Amino acid sequence: MHCKNLVCLVGVAVAQAIDVTILADTNRDGKIDAKTDGQNKASWTNERGAIFLPNIVDTDGRCSANININTADNELETCHDASDNVLRNANYVAPLKVLPVTGLAKDAKGYLTVTNAAKVRLFRKTSKGWSYVDGSTTFTSADLAAGLDLGIDGRDIRRPSGWDGRANVQITVSSGGKDYKDTVALRVAPVLTHHHAQSVEYVLMHNTKKEDGFDNYWTETVGGVTNATAWAGIKGGLKQAFSGFDRWSQDFIEPGYASMPGPNGPVYLHIIIRSFQSDREAGRQAFSLRSSNTGAVQWLVNGNSQDSGGNIETIPPYSNNGKHWPVGRVISGRQEKFLPNAFAFFKAQEAQDALELDTSWLMVGHVDEFIQFLPAKTNRGWAIMVDDPKLGLEFFKNLKAQGHGDLNWLSRKFNTAYPKGYPKTITDLLALNKLEEYTKLASDKIEANLNILKKETGITDPEIYRLPGLYYLSLDDKSPHDKAVAKAMASDSSDGGNAGDIAEEEWQSSEPVAQVPTLNALQAGGGRAEDSLQARADQVHLISIGPAVINGIVLSDKHYAAPNPFGPIVSGVDVLQKNALDTYKKLGYDVRFVDDWETLHTLDGEIHCGSNTVRTPKGTWW
Repeated sequence: MHCKNLVCLVGVAVAQAIDVTILADTNRDGKIDAKTDGQNKASWTNERGAIFLPNIVDTDGRCSANININTADNELETCHDASDNVLRNANYVAPLKVLPVTGLAKDAKGYLTVTNAAKVRLFRKTSKGWSYVDGSTTFTSADLAAGLDLGIDGRDIRRPSGWDGRANVQITVSSGGKDYKDTVALRVAPVLTHHHAQSVEYVLMHNTKKEDGFDNYWTETVGGVTNATAWAGIKGGLKQAFSGFDRWSQDFIEPGYASMPGPNGPVYLHIIIRSFQSDREAGRQAFSLRSSNTGAVQWLVNGNSQDSGGNIETIPPYSNNGKHWPVGRVISGRQEKFLPNAFAFFKAQEAQDALELDTSWLMVGHVDEFIQFLPAKTNRGWAIMVDDPKLGLEFFKNLKAQGHGDLNWLSRKFNTAYPKGYPKTITDLLALNKLEEYTKLASDKIEANLNILKKETGITDPEIYRLPGLYYLSLDDKSPHDKAVAKAMASDSSDGGNAGDIAEEEWQSSEPVAQVPTLNALQAGGGRAEDSLQARADQVHLISIGPAVINGIVLSDKHYAAPNPFGPIVSGVDVLQKNALDTYKKLGYDVRFVDDWETLHTLDGEIHCGSNTVRTPKGTWW
């Protein structure tokens, strides 16, 4: 062709241009199309940018089956579905596409590169299935002309001071001596925690095997929770998933999940988070819970009691003052100088940044000891249930004023003698040394925490429901510092040293127990931070005197399993049980009570502390 004008020259230039386009689900609608995903795809923001999953499940059980007592902690995460280059579960692969490329030379070649390549996997899908793509994989002119169906998944999660989850995938096409490139930005989904508005799939507890040191009392407690689970219609029931002598299932793991957009709605996978306590051996069992839809993660940092899962709860979704938390927000209590490790972990996830509460006044120091969030049929969709120490003190004072002072404040029937160190009657209870002072301390601390939640979420007083709860120094001889406490009570009581007629009988279980360590909730969590020893000597640490109704299991939006409070019996009615039933009924809940006195309460916890729930994820964080 003989060209004599500029238009002809421009036409030649246009004819030689090669358009290379790589796409992902940048607009997060679950599918890929050039019209909606082609704009602003090379950068990732909170509002726009493709998402992929950390494909850390264990589809065929090959990894979990190889864990034994000799497996080092730092090896637990080295085996999962994405730890090699075999795609075992395509459900958790996010799609990518390279659109058909025209005008290529016959010897044209293409290849993919990705930032943070060690953290992700790329695959190509053909009629023969999925094949792994690495830096040495090349695509022919024919491949490129037909277009490429690709997939990406993650080998890891976002981590504090580590990978932030970003990965930019670039296609490079070499044709006619020139390179043509295009890039799309993606990011791995954050690890999220469950909230109580998500339905329970199954409940987890320790097994009832005698060889693990558990007696018939434990069998009865597990049976009580099992019955409550059936009552609530939980399809997955209760799984006796754990072994060893750490019974605190709430504390050594935290069930969570990750999600991404999919063509038929969000795609979810479960992720079990090991507690941020590297010395807590029981947490290793997170990796035994893996399956084709469940992975596990750990962040090996030194932790103590405040790093237990019981100190991680989640506010259900809310918006307030221009801030939006579509999948809820973590709360965690600071005990002393340092923040719990949960703050750094969830900050790295950038979706549920932890809100700090004050648990320094509690002996074990977990937020689940005094507060819970309940799904409710209100505009907000949830309400708060909280212990109210002033209400608790008033509750027992009113009983005494009504002439019931000689009633046992604790109505549980014991197989042998009444527990040593405990007051017997309501009058005895009210005569405990410094009870008024400790009640004011607990009340002030709880109200301060409520004020934080009110300011943060916008929740109002009519949406906060209160249970009568009394807090005191631990009265149980099984607790590490209780003998000193009991001695102090007896010698410094306001009634001349009797501490309100404390029962003197020696308590003994009638059930044989294997000779294995019995760790209370504080010991199992590693105690308090070493830097706080002086602070502990100078500061009072309190715990619920009786079984705390607040520290139970939210099984649905109308079923609640509570520790049996064993309150005073007036006219044949346990008045603490009745109060709990009436209070929860205001929110549409029925309550089943479980006896955890011998098994959990006397070890400074309740059935919430001794159990865990895996819930069905719902909602989107993007």
